[in-house]
Amino acid sequence: FRLNLFLETLGGVVFLTFIILFWRAVYAVRGGAIGGYTEDEMITYLLISSVLFIFLWWTAQGDEIADEIHSGRLSYLIIRPLRIPWYYFIRDLPRKAHTFLLGIGFVGLIVVFFRSYLIVPTDPAAWFRFAIAVVIATVLHFLLFFFIALLAFWFEEVWGFAYSFRVLIEILGGAMIPISFFPAIVRDVFTFLPFPYLFWVPSAMLLGKFDVDEALRV
Repeated sequence: FRLNLFLETLGGVVFLTFIILFWRAVYAVRGGAIGGYTEDEMITYLLISSVLFIFLWWTAQGDEIADEIHSGRLSYLIIRPLRIPWYYFIRDLPRKAHTFLLGIGFVGLIVVFFRSYLIVPTDPAAWFRFAIAVVIATVLHFLLFFFIALLAFWFEEVWGFAYSFRVLIEILGGAMIPISFFPAIVRDVFTFLPFPYLFWVPSAMLLGKFDVDEALRV
């Protein structure tokens, strides 16, 4: 388990490094801002979204809930005075913290190499809005994968559903590329889905690239 966690986290960080190098090459060719983001803003965005992804990553597995459904252990939890979603949500937080601490160490190494590109917002209000967005993203992310795990009532294996959903979220959630890069009609469709509020909205909000009034309107 520990080796698997270490290798998956390390693999994610290596992938992030390649993504950053890719965008540096794109900006070297194009020059100026792309999609409303300068090179520094894009690299900062990728670092913020990667930290969010690491923190939210654990819930994407859903294996434990599915295993307890298949084994029948969920029946023992149901007859207890527990709110099942809250039970799994609270139990998931320490593991999120553990994964976050491991991943943030690797991301910290990338920050050292690209520190000259890093933009640190100085507005306390921006950090406050970002914190609220992260709380909302955490709850939303848990609920999405909780519903995926409940498919275990009808399917013997749900790992494939969870993994496919995870890849979908990375793309539609803006973990690798800001949603604002897509055409307007596609962007408008995405903003009515829950996925952008996991990565794009918190990251863009911290960088001042997402209007809070627009978020409330949507």
